[in-house]
Amino acid sequence: SIRVTGVASAANSYRNLPTYFNSTTVTEATTFYYVLENFKVIAALNSSSSTGQGFCAFTTTAGGTGSTAARLFLRRFGGVTANTTTFDLGVSASGATPVYGTTALAVGTLYKIVVAYTANPGSANDVVKVYVNPVGLDPTAWSHEVTQTATTDPTASFKSLQITPGAVSNSTKIDLTIGRIIVGDSPSDVLPPPVTPVVSEATGITPSGFTANWGASAGATKYYLDVATDSGFTTYVAGFENLDVLTAVSESVTGSFIVGQSVYYRVRASNSNGTGT
Repeated sequence: SIRVTGVASAANSYRNLPTYFNSTTVTEATTFYYVLENFKVIAALNSSSSTGQGFCAFTTTAGGTGSTAARLFLRRFGGVTANTTTFDLGVSASGATPVYGTTALAVGTLYKIVVAYTANPGSANDVVKVYVNPVGLDPTAWSHEVTQTATTDPTASFKSLQITPGAVSNSTKIDLTIGRIIVGDSPSDVLPPPVTPVVSEATGITPSGFTANWGASAGATKYYLDVATDSGFTTYVAGFENLDVLTAVSESVTGSFIVGQSVYYRVRASNSNGTGT
């Protein structure tokens, strides 16, 4: 995780992309994504010009320099000084003045932010969209918070992702944390479901049941439990097929079992990206 805090003399951080995203020669619509997981704003900039502060973008030069694209902006909601507990997000597709969404997001709340840059054949028609807490892996079903069409085209591939702390304005600065940044060229790349929890040994075993136990999976918002009398999970114990146990990491299993009988259980973790295997 990282914390981004504005300073009077801003310096950039960056991560070079292992594979460059070439948006300059596409023959069909191609989308590149970056995702900010567990994004939390501690304080938003009180921008004198209401344009806010850009803090994350693709760049066309390795090392976090060069032209920016899909640059994400942040300010107090509506650019209003009094809005210290809410903020809004803006985007600049290719260096133009940012446009902002209309939703007042809450300071101190965790969000999942998805920024999608779609390169289209032709000129000056690439599109950037910003999504807040999208559900599932189908972008056509997501509702964007803000979008902008690029007025100029990139002249080189995207080679790094840049983080800019930003300057101080009106004695204020941006202050935010990001749990994880993921970059990729498909929703499944950047929005993976949680990993399969590690199942541990059952406890409290009796002929009438036991307690199933497992470890927490990072990013999971709920778990599903299967209990069966065969290792292939074709014969389920009544009431324990795909059982939603919410956020619990143990569950009491009841039934009529025979001494010496083998009973099997497995757990899948789930969140808004989907359910693991």
